[in-house]
Amino acid sequence: MSERRFQVSCSVAKRLHSEMNVSSVLWFEIFRFLDKEDLTRTAGVCFEWWTMIMRGPYLKELERDDLDLSGTESLYRFIPLRRFRELTCLNMASTKISNRHFQQIIRGAPNLEFLDISNCQNLEQSSIFHFKSAFLAWNT
Repeated sequence: MSERRFQVSCSVAKRLHSEMNVSSVLWFEIFRFLDKEDLTRTAGVCFEWWTMIMRGPYLKELERDDLDLSGTESLYRFIPLRRFRELTCLNMASTKISNRHFQQIIRGAPNLEFLDISNCQNLEQSSIFHFKSAFLAWNT
C-alpha cells in the first residue's frame, strides 16, 4: 500500500471510528487483513489502535525488535518502557519527544542498533550528544 493511500485510509478510518462509533470488533476484523508493515503503521495512528494491535492476536505478525513511531506526535508516552527493552530498531522521526522521555527510552533500550530522531523539534542537541556518548561507552 502506498504511503499516501495509507494516510488517506487512516484518516477515513479515524473519522469512521469517531463519528460512527465503529466497534472494536470491526477493527479487529479489519486489522486481520493487514501485513506486518501496515500493522506497524496502523499501530502508530492512535493509542487505541496501538493497544488493539499490540495486545491482540496480531503481535505474532510484528517483529518485536522493530518499532516505527514516526509522525505519531506523543504516542510514545503511552507505550510502556519495557516495550523498548528488546528493540534493535526504533523510528521516532517527526515526533514531539521531550529530552526527558528520550533519555528514559534510550536507557531502557540497551539493544538499540538503529535510531531515527530526525525532525524531532523538541530534542535538544545536548540530549542527543549525551546519548551518543553513552552509546559509544556501552559499545567499547
